[in-house]
Amino acid sequence: MKNQPVLSTLGLQLLALLSQQQEGASAAPADRLVERARVLLMERCADQMPVEEIARELGVSYSYFRRVFKEKTGASPKQHQMALRIRRTQDILTNTDKPIKEIAALLGFSSAFHLSTQFQDLMGCSPSEYRRRSGSLGE
Repeated sequence: MKNQPVLSTLGLQLLALLSQQQEGASAAPADRLVERARVLLMERCADQMPVEEIARELGVSYSYFRRVFKEKTGASPKQHQMALRIRRTQDILTNTDKPIKEIAALLGFSSAFHLSTQFQDLMGCSPSEYRRRSGSLGE
């Protein structure tokens, strides 16, 4: 199964977050809020759901959510969401030969161009160049 490495990586990331969440069961409410948000963002990073919806789901205002999230993680929820999407892109580029356009659609980007632009901004190279450098299946 071509997607097995990607699924394994995502499963391990989710388990790590869940174990952190259980370890922090006695943590402050803001810490619990951020951990719950991180899990939701990871689970739904391919969705085109605005991060404001996560705040609503968690029962807090977006301004509070954004402030607390940034204080605890060093990044805004939107930056964190994009970083997760780019990390997933890296996994897919490394472990499959899917075209960039298909990866963009799979991860909820509006176009291959949008994915490429975001990837270039965060990684310093294009998705195609990353694939070549990683020695992945897409060579």
